[in-house]
Amino acid sequence: MDKITPYLLPELIDRYDGNIPEINFNKLFQTYIVYCVIWYIAYMFFEYAIIRSCFSNSSKKVKGMGRSYLASTLNALLCSICGIYICMKMKDENVLCKYFFISCDDTKLLNFTLISGAQLSAHFSNDLIGLFFTYPRDPRETNAAIVIHHLIFLSCGIIGSVFYLTPFTYAWLNLCEISTIPLNIRWFAINTGNGNSCIYWFASYSFVLCFVIFRIIMYGIGLFDIYLKYEEIQQHAQALSKHTMKINCTVVVLILVSIGWILQLYWFVTGILPLLFRKGGKKKQKKEQ
Repeated sequence: MDKITPYLLPELIDRYDGNIPEINFNKLFQTYIVYCVIWYIAYMFFEYAIIRSCFSNSSKKVKGMGRSYLASTLNALLCSICGIYICMKMKDENVLCKYFFISCDDTKLLNFTLISGAQLSAHFSNDLIGLFFTYPRDPRETNAAIVIHHLIFLSCGIIGSVFYLTPFTYAWLNLCEISTIPLNIRWFAINTGNGNSCIYWFASYSFVLCFVIFRIIMYGIGLFDIYLKYEEIQQHAQALSKHTMKINCTVVVLILVSIGWILQLYWFVTGILPLLFRKGGKKKQKKEQ
């Protein structure tokens, strides 16, 4: 285990004296690659050890896409744990720490934030490859919104890591993944012939509740907090080295995050509310007719 730990939880910050941390970007990129490989292995494990053995008599959809939903569920669990931990640790920090990694009391927390960001970026990268080349997805599921979602938050992760931006924003964005867990349970219920079961209805209402709490309310509160502190954030950015680049990248990240929230509202209005009041069995009945 001691030999594996340096690859999974490496020390990415070479020096930190309370000012801008000195991040080892070679190690950060290596960590990203390591997690890409881990996610690929996880996809293969889900495919051969679970889907083909436990769901061998299920629909083509489960056989083709089941590994993606299992991986997505695992990622959601990891993101939820990371998001709660970082949020609780960083909620009382000052603006410099929350948005620029500066004047933070806990160096290990900053290191953990970078590692969890690399893990999430690796998952999105693998899923994007699957979306474009591997998964036999229904066109209604492989739509532009999903690709835009992945690209937005992958870009935020890259920009945030390179320019030491918005670790606290990253934390509450991670909490949004909590709603993915009941969503995926709901998907498996529908595609294994349990579209009208108690599991389906419990997962459906849990998903909507989690979506509203984390992806709309908490996400919105986070954006409003940034809006309230925006002038202070920009003042701090101007005092930093390479401040012009800092300011520009901060604005880009905030714009991308705002677009992400609009995307959540779009999904809620156009997709979630109609699905909530539609029986899960209907989709299956159409296919069998």
